[in-house]
Amino acid sequence: MKRMILSFAVALFAVSYVQPQKAYAIKAWTNKQDVKCSVCHLGPPGGELTLYGQDFQRRGHSIAGDEVTKKFVEFFSFNAKLRFHDSNQRFSTFENHAFSIYGGGPISKHFSTFVELYFAENRGKTTGAANEDFNRTKLADLYLEYISNRDKDVYTTVKFGQFSPSQLSLFWQMGPRSYQTRPYIVNNANVSPNTYRPFMRNSGIAVAQRVNNFHAEAGVLNGTGSSPTNSIDTNGKKDLFVTLDYTLDGYGSAAGVYGYKGRGYIVPSSGPAWENDFHRYGAFGKFRRSRFGLTGAVTRGQEQPTATRMRAHNLGVLAGLDVYASDWFTVFGRYDYFDPNVGKANDQLSGPVLGAAYRLFDSGRVTFEYHKQGKYVVAPAAKAREVLVEVAYMF
Repeated sequence: MKRMILSFAVALFAVSYVQPQKAYAIKAWTNKQDVKCSVCHLGPPGGELTLYGQDFQRRGHSIAGDEVTKKFVEFFSFNAKLRFHDSNQRFSTFENHAFSIYGGGPISKHFSTFVELYFAENRGKTTGAANEDFNRTKLADLYLEYISNRDKDVYTTVKFGQFSPSQLSLFWQMGPRSYQTRPYIVNNANVSPNTYRPFMRNSGIAVAQRVNNFHAEAGVLNGTGSSPTNSIDTNGKKDLFVTLDYTLDGYGSAAGVYGYKGRGYIVPSSGPAWENDFHRYGAFGKFRRSRFGLTGAVTRGQEQPTATRMRAHNLGVLAGLDVYASDWFTVFGRYDYFDPNVGKANDQLSGPVLGAAYRLFDSGRVTFEYHKQGKYVVAPAAKAREVLVEVAYMF
């Protein structure tokens, strides 16, 4: 309890004694466009995207009439994340969580590119060889994108490289968001050894069509292999995804569906190998107004977790509320649920996340989160409890 009180005090100190200044989002893009972060983001830097911000991302991280830049500070930004954790399942710890670079925008009249590269990302390890790098490097996104017409409300895009479906990034609290932690519904794999998670980036090609407020996207990707990122296909079968969504109003309210079908080659440590024929599909709804946003989503799925013909079914649910008190302060709450195998008792993950985000300066924020999440436990045991305070900033 004392550690929990200390965590609250750290967060409250930051909120109470730092005065808000002008706010911006991705530093390079604001350098180029000279706009406030509230144009593209709700609340502090990095929060959920406005309708304008959604279109900016889907239009190749550009706006109508955008021009190619040769200035480094208008194309690339560095990002740092510093954290403090406190949990009843482990020691309190300070953590340099990540150092990364973001870059993107038009490189010609019809082409854009985007990259998100982690030079260092904390792996959570406390032991290892003397020369082991505890902070891994990771290429999250890297793709080239063709845009048929940046200046129209009807346009076609083609992505080639490593990416995730844009709908999941925009509406499923996977990409820009008030929270630091992703919900179980996009962040958790099905049944081991399948590594597929909706948030994962994979290599392939995707075609999207925008017609006013309607957006459709379909892609062909490498199979999931044994890694959720930077995976080379392990068999001749490709994975497929399709998303459809419709923007309902000028606030950015939207609804849509997504589906993913994969066939990964599984090689266990013992026993015969097999091809896991799996799928996951889902739907989301987002209702938003100037000062609050409601998000709901559900997914279902099926896969073959062994070499036999046995099938496992999964179910995921999320419900979230964001209150945008101002362009420098957001309060949020979310309930997550994920059952990787509905035929197995007491393996589901569930629980709430509560917190707030506060803008520290132009391109920095502090986020406080309280988690009471985990697997079902039998009394008198308790679910994991965690407090997270993160300072994130760009330069």
